[in-house]
Amino acid sequence: MKAPIVAALALVPLLASGTNARAATAEPLAVVAHRLGFVYAYLGPDDEVSLTGHGITVLVRPGDPFFSVNDRREPVRGETPRYRDSDIVVSRQFIRQLTEIERAAAFANDTALAKSYVSGSGRIDLDPHVSAAPRKVTTVDLSPVQGTEDVLVSGSATPGSLVAIVLKAIASPGLPTIFLNRSFAVTGTDGKYAMRISTAPEYFNGSTFLAEAASVDDASPVVARYTPPPR
Repeated sequence: MKAPIVAALALVPLLASGTNARAATAEPLAVVAHRLGFVYAYLGPDDEVSLTGHGITVLVRPGDPFFSVNDRREPVRGETPRYRDSDIVVSRQFIRQLTEIERAAAFANDTALAKSYVSGSGRIDLDPHVSAAPRKVTTVDLSPVQGTEDVLVSGSATPGSLVAIVLKAIASPGLPTIFLNRSFAVTGTDGKYAMRISTAPEYFNGSTFLAEAASVDDASPVVARYTPPPR
């Protein structure tokens, strides 16, 4: 009878190491939500969490292998969200899934807002020949503002376009992209735009910054990146 007991005891370190590995790759959902620009709220009666922002609501319930995006149900990638030390923790695979949803929703929301701003406000006066042209971003540049922690996002687009600018950061390869700021700029008659944006709170040495710029008729944003030199 000793052999089975010895074999079972030998499995204990392996099981423990597997548990530790899963814990190391899990992260509190509240931290993930803040990083992606969502408002985190615990819905006590339903024992679930809502993430709201970018025009959508995401509902996550511990132990449920599915989650909701507005009225759509989707399977959770990776491990099912679970409780740990009074927090709901989620896997790296699910974090990447939420990041993809945030990016798609943020871009759709920005372009919809741009359309509303241009068509409904009357604050942008365009030449009739210009207004008929598709409003698209052609270039975007990202550069530091010397002596500050700010960056300058500039580029060109159709004259009279409202340009949605999203600034993000990658603190380290393999980690999710961090949402920093969303701004809007309007191009002049020369088709140029520029916006100075703070990189707070992403001051980490070695971070790479991403600027995504899009206008009303862009199918996807134009992207520029900048990595500051080591300090």
